[in-house]
Amino acid sequence: STAHCSLTPSPGWSVAKAAQSTEGEIELPGGGDAVDTFPVPTSPGQLSADWLTFALNEGGFAGAVVSDIEVSPLDATSGNSGSYAIVKLAYSNRAEGAPESLFAKMTAESFRGFLGNSHVREIAAYKEYLPILGISVPRLYYGVAQPEGGPAILLLEDMSAHRLGDFNVGATEAEIAATVATLVKIHSPYWGNEQLIHDDRLLIDTYAGEHSTYQNSEFLAGLAAGIPEDERLSDYIARTLALIGEGFEALGARIMASPRTLAHTDFRIDNLLYSGSPAEPEVTVFDWGVVGSLRGTYDLASFLTSAYMPTCKNAAQDPIDMYYRELLEAGVTGYLCEDLKVDYATAALLMLHRRVTGIHWAKIKQAPDQVLAMRRTGLHRCARHIELLQLADILD
Repeated sequence: STAHCSLTPSPGWSVAKAAQSTEGEIELPGGGDAVDTFPVPTSPGQLSADWLTFALNEGGFAGAVVSDIEVSPLDATSGNSGSYAIVKLAYSNRAEGAPESLFAKMTAESFRGFLGNSHVREIAAYKEYLPILGISVPRLYYGVAQPEGGPAILLLEDMSAHRLGDFNVGATEAEIAATVATLVKIHSPYWGNEQLIHDDRLLIDTYAGEHSTYQNSEFLAGLAAGIPEDERLSDYIARTLALIGEGFEALGARIMASPRTLAHTDFRIDNLLYSGSPAEPEVTVFDWGVVGSLRGTYDLASFLTSAYMPTCKNAAQDPIDMYYRELLEAGVTGYLCEDLKVDYATAALLMLHRRVTGIHWAKIKQAPDQVLAMRRTGLHRCARHIELLQLADILD
């Protein structure tokens, strides 16, 4: 019979040591992308037919000659740095498979800080880690970034016809099921593979050392400043926030412990695209700039706290249980239900930490109103999810 792992709150949950296992090992490539001597555009206005001709030929479309372009800049409403544009292409000579349009993601200075160079990481993900997974991601036509920071650009498949996930709407049951299935496809091939931590392009120490101290200091500063000063959060969440501040180091250590897997680490609903019929939606995952190696529940909590209110009574409809069952069906062994429960609670509290810190930073940076509104919605969804499942009680 198939194992179940419903996260309906019940007494007696305990932390058990998770066994590490994997069916074979995946060879992880190394190396990075060298910066080409051709000047790299850093804003939509710098894109040109000549440069795109160069880039597409470098990307494998030999003989393509772009004759004209139509550039439509996009607003970075999520609060991310960089410039974005949809580019329509006309050709005087169109190579086989060359795109009619594409999505350009560029920056004058690659974001660094404790996250490192996100563009180097994202190019590595598209070229090396994602192709074996059998999931839908935008095709990378061309990408270049300096490992030490500086100009960077990715030319990706234009998927603007798909529906972007929305904090305000959440996800349907069919979308949740399809997204959980996608997560299992991401996590199961790399489950327990310790070679991941040797690729320094990946985020492998997200909650370690100075990174952890910095993140928690920002979180505590947000609380001290009255974050969220104008939100109505329950007493349960207030106690949960205090628990997070006191135990942040332990939460981070847990989510970074073996068995790790390949993790998107920002698997929110607004980093997902949906297409197809409402009954059988297809999921496309984008924005792989912070891909790393953590426990899989980090991605699961990132999605569910942004998209799902746990009201299902039937364990067969519980997406947390669904994730566990599908992991086992995919060949993951040695991962106990009790471990998943504690791991999920840990990850969900770390998501609440990120939501509070995100609002704090949005206010400091005087982000546009729509960015702050989106982050407030994300905070409330996350807080409500945690309270409905009483997740803090598992760790207290």
